[in-house]
Amino acid sequence: MTTPSAGGAEVEVFERLARETAANVDGFLGQLDGASLKGATARLASARRVRVHGVRQFHSLASFLTYCLGMVRSDVARRGWASPKRCHS
Repeated sequence: MTTPSAGGAEVEVFERLARETAANVDGFLGQLDGASLKGATARLASARRVRVHGVRQFHSLASFLTYCLGMVRSDVARRGWASPKRCHS
């Protein structure tokens, strides 16, 4: 990535981060198995209901997956969320 840099070291940090991120995405795509992806897609599409569970660092991924699946199919929810009526003060 060659761009004119006015910030010097600060810009170099972001350039390095961008290269590392691109390498991570390339690595992920290189390991992706098309048949497994199609199978998972078919199962998610044909399931009567989908429940997503994620804890700790996977909480945000589970929330995002729940949101996205909910946009294209019904009866998707994230497991483990307390409803407002069950929360304790």
